[in-house]
Order: sequence, then structure tokens, then C-alpha cells
Amino acid sequence: MPAAMESVLVIGTDAENEASLASILFRFFNRLVRIDESCLYTRAFPWDDYDVVVVSIAPKTDIFPLMHERFPRAKLICLFDPPSEQTEFSARRAGAVFLGSFERFRALSKEILAAATRVVYAGNSTAFRKDEASR
Repeated sequence: MPAAMESVLVIGTDAENEASLASILFRFFNRLVRIDESCLYTRAFPWDDYDVVVVSIAPKTDIFPLMHERFPRAKLICLFDPPSEQTEFSARRAGAVFLGSFERFRALSKEILAAATRVVYAGNSTAFRKDEASR
């Protein structure tokens, strides 16, 4: 079991995969916050320092420049196939470490989240952060 990170922000709700996504993310994070895309434009939203931001559905607008501004250090995971080259470019420019379908994410979630959270797996169940490995 990996050392849990502090928090993950999930933008958008994919009702079909919601429970499965939460189950995967709670293996890595202590706190999961879920918001609708429209909340990104609200100043009242508590802009915590999230470790990872997951966009669970294709956004209706180009939210990625705003996400990069609001969450500059967060790793970005996009669980949708980009509808256009511009969307893909914008997501990658904002720091997307994964851009693809939920099914692909589920199959590779351990590796994707380990890379995004800098967790190193040693054997089947032992994990530690890379900065702890040098001690």
C-alpha cells in the first residue's frame, strides 16, 4: 500500500465510473474533493494545494489554462479521449501526465498514479516516495 498523499481534486462527474474512480484514488490519497467544471470559475471555491487534479469527463470549454494557473504544481490526469488536437495540446501544456479513456486509466492506474505522485513500488506491496528512497 503506498504512502497516501494529501488530496486529489476530481473535476466533472462520470456517473458510470464514479465509484470505481473513487476506489482507485483512495488507495493513493487521504482526501478526494469532487467539483463540477463550473466551480473553476468561482472565486469562493477553496483553492487548496492539490497533489493531483483529475478531469473525469471532457470539458465543455478550454479549462486547462485556468487549471494551470490555479493548480501550478498539481499533476493533471485527463480521463477522456481528446476531442481535438487543440484540447490535447492545451491539456498537455497544462501538465497532463495522462490523457486517455477511463478504461485505459483503470488498467494502468497503479503505474500512472505512482508516476504522478512520485511513489516507488518495491515488491508487491511496499511503497515509498522517491524523496524517501535516498535516505
